[in-house]
Amino acid sequence: MKKAILLSLIIITIGSAGQNNINNDPGLSALEAETEACIEKMMADNNASMEELKTVFENYFSSAQISDRNAPLAKQYQEILDFLESPARQFPYFKEIGKVIEIRSKLDLTEGDIRSKKQLNCLTDRYLEYKNELDTNSAFYLFGVILEALREMPDISPGLIAKTINTYMDKNELEKGLYQKAIVLMFVFDISLLPADGSLNAVNVDNASGKKDLNEEILETPQAAISQHDDPDKMVFMVVEKMPEYPGGDKEMYGYLASNIKYPAEAKKKGIQGRVYVTFVIEQDGRVSDVRILRGIGGGCDEEALRVVKAMPKWSPGVQRGKPVRVQYNLPVSFKLTGK
Repeated sequence: MKKAILLSLIIITIGSAGQNNINNDPGLSALEAETEACIEKMMADNNASMEELKTVFENYFSSAQISDRNAPLAKQYQEILDFLESPARQFPYFKEIGKVIEIRSKLDLTEGDIRSKKQLNCLTDRYLEYKNELDTNSAFYLFGVILEALREMPDISPGLIAKTINTYMDKNELEKGLYQKAIVLMFVFDISLLPADGSLNAVNVDNASGKKDLNEEILETPQAAISQHDDPDKMVFMVVEKMPEYPGGDKEMYGYLASNIKYPAEAKKKGIQGRVYVTFVIEQDGRVSDVRILRGIGGGCDEEALRVVKAMPKWSPGVQRGKPVRVQYNLPVSFKLTGK
């Protein structure tokens, strides 16, 4: 069996019933507007211009005749994504790379920061905060999922990211400035890592970044995203036809968490509160396994979240094509101080 490569990057979180959908505005939602303002503030606080960076990015692709500078911006960004997705793409010499490097320096971004998309923390952090309330078909959710995955797997290639956006994103969303800026920040600094020597005017960005080529395959059913394993029994699905269920459903699960979590003394003393993001696998027999912290807050909260999740009773396992399968979940565990 060929190795299946994670294309969709879709990581499902458990949402509680009755939550309002934040992203239900057909225009720019409050959350999107807040995130765009955060990006602009990040740039301004570092004496950098998002508009300048965006213009340099657009000019780079139009000067190479990859996109049409006279076309509507949504069409330009679609053409750019199509180019980035192509496995045979060759990147022309970046004439204005100096401006990008200057902005990169102002933001104090290392190569590791660029690969993990630290420059898009405004979007990632808000996605993690509101993911259980988001429309899973929204562009905000899609970008958040990709960026969350990059925190765990920074070697995902730019081509795979572009393919994911092209596959799942409503093209109308490209008309919004937020997602144009998100695409710029996702890719422009990767391109800036290319050699600036004009004697080398064609290079593959994956090879230039020291990344291994991936044999990218589109899964038969995009929603059945799985990890890389040849053994079917070891495959870990992210989304399946029938998702695993905690005994009694989400309401019972959140009741279990509320009843069993003990607020750590150190966290109380230091006033630490927030959400600990835990990832775990529901095995074929319903057992909870491979429990790890994706993002912690310290003060003993991370350890307490791990303890309680590990002690969960068996779930009803996930089912794909009539068979129980292993499914991965990301779960936010909240710690909130309610009074002295």
